[in-house]
Amino acid sequence: MKNKFINDFPGKEQDEKIVMIVRRHWTLFAGHIFMSIVYFSIPIVVYFLVSYFLVSGITEFQFFPAIVLLVSLYYSFWCLFLFKGFVDFYFDAWIITNTRLIDIDQKGFFDHTTAELRLDKIQDIVVEVKGFFPSIFHYGTIKAQTAAAVQLFSLEEIPDPDKIKNIIAELQSQIKSNVIISSQDVVNKQ
Repeated sequence: MKNKFINDFPGKEQDEKIVMIVRRHWTLFAGHIFMSIVYFSIPIVVYFLVSYFLVSGITEFQFFPAIVLLVSLYYSFWCLFLFKGFVDFYFDAWIITNTRLIDIDQKGFFDHTTAELRLDKIQDIVVEVKGFFPSIFHYGTIKAQTAAAVQLFSLEEIPDPDKIKNIIAELQSQIKSNVIISSQDVVNKQ
């Protein structure tokens, strides 16, 4: 079943082949994990500090059940935050096919937007790698310029943007050479 997903997707055109599926760089989700670990450890540290300085112990405190409830809500919130970060990371994807770019933008749990751009409509491709972490881990943004109403199509925070730009440029040149060959065939037949 996994191969079916890789080779097929809703809205796939006839004779269209997936070249690659690109997701955001893993370091962006690692930031979510690190922040969650820090916030998960706060109640544990507070518990040990309070237990150390109180002689009778925190479990004998009158409002201990309310504290347990608040800490449970706190952990539930951070688990939800981590899960939302994973959903946004995993389901934000760009599908590069032999004829178009498809941008699937996940916004939260129940909201996503899909946009597409035909490779033959791209006029210019720009790669941007800005900042300390993008430079070290080599991820960045690819911006594809078109003459259409929506002039800018961007693939944000993707790994190895220069390689992906070259793949898109190669696919674009293949499309242009096939169009030229096809139009020459029509001229030769006349």
